[in-house]
Amino acid sequence: MEQEQREHEGSIASYNALMKRGDEMLKSVVESGKFAIHSSVILNGGATAAVLAFVSNSLVNTNLGKEMTTLFLLGAQCFSYGAIASVVAAGLTYVTNYCYMVDYDIRSNNVIQRKKHDDKKTVWLKIGIGTHILVIIAVLLSYVAFFNGIIVISEVLSQYGTK
Repeated sequence: MEQEQREHEGSIASYNALMKRGDEMLKSVVESGKFAIHSSVILNGGATAAVLAFVSNSLVNTNLGKEMTTLFLLGAQCFSYGAIASVVAAGLTYVTNYCYMVDYDIRSNNVIQRKKHDDKKTVWLKIGIGTHILVIIAVLLSYVAFFNGIIVISEVLSQYGTK
């Protein structure tokens, strides 16, 4: 009897350690995702502000020219699209978390009520997975927009430097 109780306590301790590890891993993933989204917003937003400040200063102090101004603003537009994609990703993150939470609640209630365990994905889990994928795509698009902006601005600067 004592042996069974010790084995049971050991099983409970192992289970608790496994759950704690899972919680910590989830927190790590969430924090990494938040960092990626925030840095993308700051990166693209800061680049947009810097280009607009440069263009406005150049228009006042130099004769930048209509073609150069248009190209600089095209770069700023790329950065702006990147910032918008990052903000969309941040908003979709909340939708994703909500869907995962509702799915978890449904599954937990089924276990508590001793209903037959169903391994099929709920609609909420499917929506959560879909929005999760959209978040990743939006962040990647923000990076693509940033690099496109860099390419446009570097082309403009190389043309501007040769004139």
